Amino acid sequence: MEDAELKKNFIENYCVKVKDEEGLITYEINTEVIHKDEDGKIQVMSIGPVNEGPIKSVLLLGETGAGKTRVLNTMINHLLGVNFDDNFRFQLKDYVESDDLLQVESQTEYITAYIVSHQLGMPIECNYILIDTPGFGDTRMNHDKVPIERLTIFLTNDCGIDDLNCVALVAKANQNRVTSYQIQMLEDFTSVLGSNIGDITQLLATFATDDTSAVVDVVKHAGVQFVNLYQFDNGLLYDPLCDGLLQNHRHAYLTYR
Repeated sequence: MEDAELKKNFIENYCVKVKDEEGLITYEINTEVIHKDEDGKIQVMSIGPVNEGPIKSVLLLGETGAGKTRVLNTMINHLLGVNFDDNFRFQLKDYVESDDLLQVESQTEYITAYIVSHQLGMPIECNYILIDTPGFGDTRMNHDKVPIERLTIFLTNDCGIDDLNCVALVAKANQNRVTSYQIQMLEDFTSVLGSNIGDITQLLATFATDDTSAVVDVVKHAGVQFVNLYQFDNGLLYDPLCDGLLQNHRHAYLTYR
């Protein structure tokens, strides 16, 4: 199955159109719940037909507002082979339907593992589990330790996660200071994940334009070890290409970014 056919079939079988803005269509992915713990706020969702191939797992950590949701959507678009010049993008639902049909909860309050199953035509020949965690510093949480407690429950639950291949620490590129609270939260996460977590930690600098030295200094000052720095510009994934006189100039600029 070629790349274009894969995306066409995925749209037809697993998506619903939610927006068409200036020629850019956004499709919401219909996920299948395969595990849910409403008390522990944990859920595992599958994207696409499940298979028994090798799995790599990525855990996303970061403060509320750091841009984790956009990073997660970008990773899924990449795994599904979406290119810059495609006239569509995929996105995940940002809410959770409870067993009580009158209740809808924010997705960001849950630890959610998305199993993105490999299909013929996808650019990376591997299944991926992308694990989204509640942002620490979220004022909706009743207690500072809630994200740590939920992560501990998740890792000790039988959710099909045997090993972590990557911890993606998501932080704003222009973040220029670190608080004692942030340091404590990162130390708590490290204590849960293990002392050698720095060997698989990658720093994702979000809302990045050019200079990311500020966030690098902040993270190092906090005593967090990481292997590589990746820059990510949050504004581009769903930015319409636009029609009209300036389209070519805008397209060139967005391609460069």
